[in-house]
Amino acid sequence: MKQTCPIFADNGRKPIEVVVLGTGPVGRFAAEAATKYGDVTLNKEFLRRSVPGVIAHLIGRNITQDETALKALFQRADMIVDATSRTDPTRHIIANHLIGALPQHAVVLDATVDPYIADSKPIQVKAIEGIPTGNLDQYEFPPDHPAFDRLPKGVNSNHRRMTVSCYSWPGIKPKQCMKSYGRQVLKLLKILLDQSYEKLSLENTNVFMRALYRGTLEYFRHHQGASDP
Repeated sequence: MKQTCPIFADNGRKPIEVVVLGTGPVGRFAAEAATKYGDVTLNKEFLRRSVPGVIAHLIGRNITQDETALKALFQRADMIVDATSRTDPTRHIIANHLIGALPQHAVVLDATVDPYIADSKPIQVKAIEGIPTGNLDQYEFPPDHPAFDRLPKGVNSNHRRMTVSCYSWPGIKPKQCMKSYGRQVLKLLKILLDQSYEKLSLENTNVFMRALYRGTLEYFRHHQGASDP
């Protein structure tokens, strides 16, 4: 938004409004980060200068299915964030024409980064229709970027805004991410080393024991209906 909005750092602008699609852990974290501009140092500077802050709208399926409500939100939104989880990845949640309701300076942040899979029938698409998928080499896409024109046939990208998407988000800050992942994995490794496999179950009171069980072949076969080869 520093690039797209000339008055981003001005004291006289209105509060920035961010619409987060999805109310799960990713969405909740995105909303919390948005209230601090995704940058603690910048947030402290703006607080010191009394620059208006950020209003985060965290919305779920009962609003994403309501185009009238969405359009009203998008017309004043400065950023929308895809943090959704879909049961049907062949159907988008936000139609491309709704992107046209966003102000010209608005930014679309693709946090879930579902890929296009064009060789399936029907094809797998993104939750927000008409945005490209980025990677570590290219994750910022201004509206005139040729990546919009290379989307799979049938994907509508007529309405475009600055889009930020990276299929390898941890690679943006690899050291910090590896430290975070290491702390999470360490707790699981300790259980694997200290506890017997038979104790893993969904009924266990330990959240990590339950998480490990959900990663077992036994759980997969029971809950996914998979059969022996």
